[in-house]
Amino acid sequence: MTVRLILRRDADAVADALTAAFLDDPVMAWLAGHDDRARRSVTLRAAMFAPAVDAVLRTGQGYAVLDGDRIVGAALWNPPDTSFFTAEDRPRIGDAMAAHAAPGAAERMRSLVLAMHERPFPDSTAFHLQFVGVTAAARSGGHGARLLAPVLARCDLDGLPAALESSNPRNVSFYRRLGFEVLWEVTPDGGPPLQTMWRPPRPAPHRP
Repeated sequence: MTVRLILRRDADAVADALTAAFLDDPVMAWLAGHDDRARRSVTLRAAMFAPAVDAVLRTGQGYAVLDGDRIVGAALWNPPDTSFFTAEDRPRIGDAMAAHAAPGAAERMRSLVLAMHERPFPDSTAFHLQFVGVTAAARSGGHGARLLAPVLARCDLDGLPAALESSNPRNVSFYRRLGFEVLWEVTPDGGPPLQTMWRPPRPAPHRP
């Protein structure tokens, strides 16, 4: 397995891998609103992960994990003091939700955004993990930790924190092993909870 920066030519493969990784995620499933997994997949790819990959290509803070030449997972970050989705991205996301999600998508999206901004992170200097996911067939191989390692190492070297919102409670223990701790839990109106997590920088390795 190889971890490398996401390139523009990877956009479709990364969107496909993240859609597969998040297909049964509690928050993403609620947001799409479809019990049918095929319809949910179309919704999440069009409204969430294709725009997210385009966004991360602007910042250069996306990493993919490859099995041979096949992308099986990715991590998308935004650097300190930056916004992931710009004003130009939001109409595309809204149009895709309206076209593909179950009725009530706009209200669910609004509720999610409000919940995520209910309590801000301690400061704005953090690298913010937007998404990390690995396809089901590639799980349990340590690939999630490998995907996060480059940015977490940079955080430690530069003395910067890292932040995320975990949309699946089962993943909290994984993030804790990497140094994250739960700050608080937020719950969108009518939706499942998210755990807001924070990782202070660790001491950088001593160099003689």
